[in-house]
Amino acid sequence: MNWRTDMHQPIHNLNTLAKGYFENAILSIYTCLEDNSDKKADIFIFPILFSINHGIELYIKSLCWSVNILLDDTSKFKPNHNIRGLWQTAKQKLYEFGFGYGREESEFVSMTKTLESYLDEIYHRIMTDSFDAAHKNIDFSRYPFSTDNRSHFYIGTYDNVVVDLENLLNIVKEIYECLTRLTDTYYDLVCCKWDMESE
Repeated sequence: MNWRTDMHQPIHNLNTLAKGYFENAILSIYTCLEDNSDKKADIFIFPILFSINHGIELYIKSLCWSVNILLDDTSKFKPNHNIRGLWQTAKQKLYEFGFGYGREESEFVSMTKTLESYLDEIYHRIMTDSFDAAHKNIDFSRYPFSTDNRSHFYIGTYDNVVVDLENLLNIVKEIYECLTRLTDTYYDLVCCKWDMESE
């Protein structure tokens, strides 16, 4: 477990775990698409979605921490699981810092479009009747009920709730590539900053 992690590099460690969650989700989707004769996708979908959401959360927290260092802000990230709120914070920090390496705002908007759409879809599903509901329902893929003991959206309906795995695979790959590029770019800038400060 400590082959790719390092006790002195917490941001790197967030990225390492995020990568593991994404690659696990992608591998699981491929496994289901290759042969679903035993209907494994019906239960694999829960760890798949958990892995995607948790991978996104870890990458966003890494990004916030890196940009805070670049902005000389001593905070790390908000210690919650509100992925959409964390993403809004990360975007705000990125706008404040600037995009670096000549990256324009339009390129950033374009590269994060799929991530934004995915988060919108998730929050549309889990928000139900109030903003606070999203906080209670974000664990929809970890538990069959929310923190206030209500059944999640996929249980409280007689209609089929279906995930298109082929489409999800494309979405996950795109989000993974986007977040990997962003976190690597800004963590590299952090390492450069630390190198210059140590000279």
